[in-house]
Amino acid sequence: MNLISQAVLEDFRQIIAVRLGLRFEDSKMDYLEDILRQRIEANGKIALAEYLTGLAKGTNKREELRALCSQLTVGETYFFRAPEQFRAIAELVVPQWMRRRKSSPVLRMLSAGCASGDEAYSLAIAIREHFPEVPQSDVRIVGADANPSILATAKRARYTDWSLRSTSPEIRDKYFRKDGKTHILDESIRSMVTFEERNLAVKDHTHLDFEEYDIILCRNVIMYLVPEGAQFAVAQLTSVLAPAGFLFLGHAETLRGLSQDFHLRHTHDTFYYQKCEKHDVELVPPPLELAPAIAAMDLSWVDTVRCASEHVECLARDSTDHRTRAQVELHPVTSPKAANLLAPAQFGIALELLRREKFRDALEVLRDLPCKASPDPDVQLLRAVLLTNVGDVPVAETVCQQILSADDLNAGAHYITALCREHAHDTKGAMVHDRTAVYIDPEFAMPHLHLGLLAKRAGDLKTARHELEQASVLLPREDASRILLLGGGFSREALINLSQAQLNASGGPS
Repeated sequence: MNLISQAVLEDFRQIIAVRLGLRFEDSKMDYLEDILRQRIEANGKIALAEYLTGLAKGTNKREELRALCSQLTVGETYFFRAPEQFRAIAELVVPQWMRRRKSSPVLRMLSAGCASGDEAYSLAIAIREHFPEVPQSDVRIVGADANPSILATAKRARYTDWSLRSTSPEIRDKYFRKDGKTHILDESIRSMVTFEERNLAVKDHTHLDFEEYDIILCRNVIMYLVPEGAQFAVAQLTSVLAPAGFLFLGHAETLRGLSQDFHLRHTHDTFYYQKCEKHDVELVPPPLELAPAIAAMDLSWVDTVRCASEHVECLARDSTDHRTRAQVELHPVTSPKAANLLAPAQFGIALELLRREKFRDALEVLRDLPCKASPDPDVQLLRAVLLTNVGDVPVAETVCQQILSADDLNAGAHYITALCREHAHDTKGAMVHDRTAVYIDPEFAMPHLHLGLLAKRAGDLKTARHELEQASVLLPREDASRILLLGGGFSREALINLSQAQLNASGGPS
C-alpha cells in the first residue's frame, strides 16, 4: 500500500472516535496507520476509500468493527490491582449491602472494561474470602468489555505468573491449579462470573442490561475515551447503579466535568464514588438563570471579569464612593432578566475588590447579588475566600461544606477547606482536603504548594519535595483567574518563587 496521507489518518481517527468511542493522541498516529494497513490487508486489500466509507456508514460487517476493537483496546490488568480499593469493598461497601440485604437480596457487581477478567474474578475471590456465609447464588458478577478476543481469554480463565504478581501465595494456591506455565482458576470462582460484550461509549452498540448494580468497577477505561464517549459511558453506568451504590474508577480518573450524581468518598487511602439518593440530588442548586446573551457564554472566572469590565474600569479609578456607584448602577433594575444579566457584573466587582484587598467591601457586594445568583457555587467559593481573608475562618469552612454537600467534586472548595483546617491546627485534615483537590484536578497548582508546605513543616521532606516540585511545574500554566481567587494575594511570580525557594530548602528537586 502506498503512503497514507495525514488527512486519511485523521478521517480514520475520527471514525474510530464515533464508532468505538476511543481517543488517540497525535503521538499515536503511526500506530493507527499500522492498524489501518493491517485491516486493509485482512479484508483482501480492499480499496482504502471503500474501507473507510464502510466503517463510517456502518455498512461493513459487524465482525470488522469487532476485529478493529480487538486491536485498538488496551488489555493490561492483573489480579487484585489497586488492593486498597478491594479493601474498601470488603471492609465498607459489602458490609453496607449486608445491612440492607432484605431490600437487596442479591449482591450485584459489574466490572466494566473487564479485559481478561482478572478484575471480575478478583471480586469473586474477595467475596468468597471475606464473606463465606453469603451463598454463591446471592452474588452476581458481570464482566463487560468491547474487545471480543480478550473476553475469550477471560472465559478460559488461564493466567500467567505476571497476572498473579499481586496475588498472595495463599490465595494463588487456594484458587488456582498450576498447569505448565499457566494457572487455571478454580471452577467455583469461574461460575460466579459471566461475561458480556459491551461498549459503554457508543450509542449504537448493545447497552448494559437494565438492572441495578450495587458495585461498579470501571477502572482505567474513561481515560481512553473521547469526551462524548466518556460522558455517555458515565451516564450508562449511573443509570444501572443502585441508589447509594458505589463506583470505583482508576487512580488517574475522576468524574469531574462528567457527573454531579455522586458523592466523592475517601477511605482506605483511595478515592471512590457513592451515587446520590434522590433526596441528595435535590440538594444541588438550580443553574443560574441568565439572559440569553450571558447564558450562551462559558462563565469562567476570566469570562466573568470580562463581562464586568466596564464596571471594574469605573471601580479602578480612585474613589471612595464605589459602593454608591455600584448601587446606582445595579439597584434600579426591575426586570428579572436584567437583574440576572447584571449578576456577573457584581461578581466581577467583588473579584476586583478582592484583587485590591478590600475584602469587606467585596462581601457587601456579594450580599447584594440577586437571590437566584447567591447559591451559585462560584459565588459561594468567592464568599469563602473573602471570609478567610477577614478572619472568619469557621464561617468560611461552613460555606465550603455547603458547596461540597451539593458537589463533592469542587476542587476549589476542598482547597479552601484545607486552609481552614490548617488554621484549626488540623494538619491531617488539611492534607486530606489538599489531596482530594489534587485528585479531582491534577493540574491545580495551589493544593500541591500547600501540601508541600505542610509536609515540610511536619518534617516529611520526601513528600515536600514531590509536592513543591509539582507546584513549580504547574504554577507557570495555572489559570490566571484561579491565582487571583485562590493565590492568597500573591502574584504568579511570587508563588513560583515561593515554591522554588521551599523546594531548595527541602533538599532540592527529587
